[in-house]
Amino acid sequence: MPTSSKSSFQVLLSTLPWLRDYQYRIAFILFLLIVIKAMTVTMPVVFKEIIDNFDTTTNAILILPLALLLIYGGLQISQALLSGLRRAMIAPIEAEMQRRLSMNLFDHLHKLSLRYHLERKTGGVIKDMSRGSYALVALISALLFIILPVLFEFLFAMGLLVSKYSWNLTFVVLVTMVVFGVYMFFASKWFLDTRKELNEQSSEKSNIASDSLLNYETVKYFNNEERESKAYNKVWKKWVKLDIKFDRSILLVFLGQQLIIALGVTAILILSSQGIVAKEMSVGDLVLINALFLQLTAPMVMLGIQLRHFKSSLVDMQKAVDLLNTEPEIQDKKDAKPLLIENADIQFKNVDFGYDEKRIILKDFNLTIPANKTVAIVGKSGAGKSTLTRLLFRFYDVNSGRIEVDGEDIRDITQNSLRQILAIVPQDSILFNNSIYFNLAYGNANASKKEIEEAAKMAQIYDFIEALPEKWETKVGERGLKLSGGEKQRVAIARAILKQPKILLLDEATSSLDSKTEKAIQNTLESLAGQYTTLIIAHRLSSIVHADLIVVMDDGCIIEQGQHQALLQQNGVYAEMWQVQQH
Repeated sequence: MPTSSKSSFQVLLSTLPWLRDYQYRIAFILFLLIVIKAMTVTMPVVFKEIIDNFDTTTNAILILPLALLLIYGGLQISQALLSGLRRAMIAPIEAEMQRRLSMNLFDHLHKLSLRYHLERKTGGVIKDMSRGSYALVALISALLFIILPVLFEFLFAMGLLVSKYSWNLTFVVLVTMVVFGVYMFFASKWFLDTRKELNEQSSEKSNIASDSLLNYETVKYFNNEERESKAYNKVWKKWVKLDIKFDRSILLVFLGQQLIIALGVTAILILSSQGIVAKEMSVGDLVLINALFLQLTAPMVMLGIQLRHFKSSLVDMQKAVDLLNTEPEIQDKKDAKPLLIENADIQFKNVDFGYDEKRIILKDFNLTIPANKTVAIVGKSGAGKSTLTRLLFRFYDVNSGRIEVDGEDIRDITQNSLRQILAIVPQDSILFNNSIYFNLAYGNANASKKEIEEAAKMAQIYDFIEALPEKWETKVGERGLKLSGGEKQRVAIARAILKQPKILLLDEATSSLDSKTEKAIQNTLESLAGQYTTLIIAHRLSSIVHADLIVVMDDGCIIEQGQHQALLQQNGVYAEMWQVQQH
């Protein structure tokens, strides 16, 4: 389950480890930052000296202002060059951090258990991934380009004011900045909740759009385009209301910023003007103080804007951190060892299992599948047949009892080594939106073209592929929608064979095939029967008459078992199912 939400400070701290590999480069960037801000504060001082030393009555004295002008220009150029160098040095860090976080999130999502993915909408999860990676970059940029620069510039400016001018002038500047900071701290809370709602609504938009488009055919079958459009429009309208509310809150905050800055500037100008009248300050001092204040207020306004983005990024980063902290439901034990397979026999021993406590699927289930034998499972829908394959792949752990492969409890071995020896042809064969060749080769990345072609022939799909205009490079569409159900099943059979497993699981693997193709594939599987331990889940009984053992399930229990002829002679449930399917 996800961890509880962290404070903004904790979320911020969680980004620091991402910078560890770049600590020396970041230290140099911070050094550049200090130098740049020192130059920024120095420029108004130089400009003050230019004004105070400029005397138009004699050309000789123009030498000093000219030198100061050259220094001022040199500071401007140096600041621009150093700022560009700082930007160039941080850009690769930001890009690499974005890649690392995205990869960590991607890999972690693949580690999370099946239950996690079934309970969440893929579109929303992908949106959170995307936002999280961008949020990390936004946080780093805000820290190194907005928050720290403003802090350094504020400290330099306040130091200069304290050392050169009266306490009341310094006090006005300090109070203005403090009031501005406090205002922004509390004002940011006003729109934070709206931003969270906006993000959630944005994820809902993605969810509805992706869900509707993935089920394009279903929408067409039931003529529900208008219904889908209304649902999508409804969530968009809610998003628009929240977006307007968010923009209005930003406007109110901006007006408050401007009011505070205007009052501060007015007070500073009044005090500076009084100092000039009293001969305590020069015109250059007025220019210096005004320039310093404007230099401070400009980034402070930017800081106010960035604080909003900063807080929004913290919200987005929070989701990424929570996702990374989500523990997989199924984990390897610390002392889990790789499975060293010899016989590949399977045993279900006193297994109880339910997807939740209210609905138990398997009840004291016991079954032995001998090595290199074929066992078929039949029964009505909901009897628990497909659940056996999910448990064998260890997508879930049993509530009680144990499942053994080659005498080893599958909870004591690594998931990776377990799944290496398993291959499945699922009832609903989902393909990648890529070429047929890619989808076939997915079963074994090291397979040669010849091996892939041979697997395609065994799955009775080679001739079909060769007849296509683009042959092996034919794109199958999202989830394989460009292929028929039977064609997808044959691709799934080929890639399962290509994996060269020790245990082969067939879950209604030929349900979408015509009788001729089904018979050909059955002959292929029968010829390979001695190479695999095979578990077949079937509805069509004609496809499993060759099985070494047929098990009839009902309500999570075995009610009959035996070979085809023996079960017919028992004249029980299996015989009744057989008779029904003969008509």
